[in-house]
Amino acid sequence: MKLILYSALLCFAACNVKNDTEVPQTALIVDQNLAEAYQDVQAAMTKKRTPIEFQGGEIATDCARYMTLRSDRNLVEGVNNKIIKSEYVICEALSILEAAEPAEVTPPTSLEGLYSQLDLTSFPSALRPQLHGEIKTLKQLSGLILESTPTRLSVDIHGIHNTFTLAAIADVSGDGEGDWIVWLGQTLSDGNYHHYQTLVIAAPNTSGELTGAY
Repeated sequence: MKLILYSALLCFAACNVKNDTEVPQTALIVDQNLAEAYQDVQAAMTKKRTPIEFQGGEIATDCARYMTLRSDRNLVEGVNNKIIKSEYVICEALSILEAAEPAEVTPPTSLEGLYSQLDLTSFPSALRPQLHGEIKTLKQLSGLILESTPTRLSVDIHGIHNTFTLAAIADVSGDGEGDWIVWLGQTLSDGNYHHYQTLVIAAPNTSGELTGAY
């Protein structure tokens, strides 16, 4: 059932991403909402969203304003503001895809490479206090895998729930390899912490350590 669903998602993405023969396909978009938004990026960037607050009292209500503000400001701390951030990860993914290069991309059969290889010290997260010395991966933290599909990996680390969702695959670094655009969501078991961000994982199908790059 999982493989059938994944195949359907890939078919949807392949059939709906910028259906213009003069424009080379730059990505394999797996997430359905992202695929729909990518068909009309301008409309998606100006679509009204829940207001989100940045330091200095600045407010964004669409992707265009959000991407401008995030370039030099941090989000205001607070549970509600952090939850709202989940609406805006699609803005980050759209911005990344717009700058991607055409490349042959291959869909993964699993995201579990992130469990053993992703360097958690390469980006901010709720797991930072637990990382020290050579301890820098989910496996080294003895994380418990709760869910594993071709598009989703959920791992619990001492009450911190980490969910990686594959949004798209594209050549972001310009080296001809397919990089993963992944959305990371983190929550605590008590429900008082929410953190969402977009990661670019450089060429996971090649040898070497994976690195969160966005």
